[in-house]
Amino acid sequence: MIDTDMGADLLVEAVLDENGELAPTLHDLVEGGRFGPHEQRALERFADWALASNVLINDLSPDNLAWHPSGHFVMIDGLGDRAGIPIRAVSPWLNRVYKRKKIRHLLAEIGMGKDSGRSRKPIAIAVAIILALLGLLAAQMELLLD
Repeated sequence: MIDTDMGADLLVEAVLDENGELAPTLHDLVEGGRFGPHEQRALERFADWALASNVLINDLSPDNLAWHPSGHFVMIDGLGDRAGIPIRAVSPWLNRVYKRKKIRHLLAEIGMGKDSGRSRKPIAIAVAIILALLGLLAAQMELLLD
């Protein structure tokens, strides 16, 4: 975050290729026939990192992953939680379930996996959502009572 004459703003870094141009996205690599075994391993490492981290991902698409010249993918957009009630922010388990779904969709979109389009454990997810909402409600009530 930086201060500007119009208020606070977010400063980001552009991901550039070896020639100083914007780095290709996963979409560019797949469409251009440049997505090979090296890039596939890098995508698998990215997915492993995403699942292990607490980062909130809302739009994991081939256009939001840029190929860094050092040989890894960088998420350039689609971070955070758009929900009015940030349930995934308070439930790491639900966040991982959501990210697994997003990763399956991404792999299906680039032709690397099967996507059933359905959650495998809808009851468990519903319970996690309810518990997360109860946790948020309890925290709000505690703030109101203080």
